Amino acid sequence: MRIILASLMLSVLYTGAALAQTYIANISSDTVSVISDGSTVTVDVGRGPIGLAVTPDGDFVYVANSGSNNVSVIDTKTNMVAHTVDVGMAPFGAAVTLNGDFVYITNSGSNNVSVIDASTNVVFATIAVGQSPTGVATTPNHAFVANTDSNNVSVIDVSTNKVG
Repeated sequence: MRIILASLMLSVLYTGAALAQTYIANISSDTVSVISDGSTVTVDVGRGPIGLAVTPDGDFVYVANSGSNNVSVIDTKTNMVAHTVDVGMAPFGAAVTLNGDFVYITNSGSNNVSVIDASTNVVFATIAVGQSPTGVATTPNHAFVANTDSNNVSVIDVSTNKVG
């Protein structure tokens, strides 16, 4: 429960600053709520949405759907799913690189990270990490992946997509 709330808080804080909208994953109803100017819109996504990441320009929200092994890409102009990207088992966390070019998705059920090219919404790399990766954060040069069952962090060089 604590992890879900932490993910929710980060999503609310980040999207509130980047957009005039807030996106909240509703894991039990397979939806994402969009709150804007006091009104709420609901977007249907895959099963078990849990992790959210917003592109730096605020144009897209990437939603990790843990129950359907995919990522929904919401267009923030229309608040509709524009793309669905298949990834590994039980995707959990999502982070967009600071330049907006790539999206890193932790797959807690397959112990790897899917790297999505944000310009094509295609997985172009899969990186083995520790056991049960959940959280992920990016810097200009690295993606940091929290591996829950390994009790460690994998550090990925974003220029090579290799764990270093």
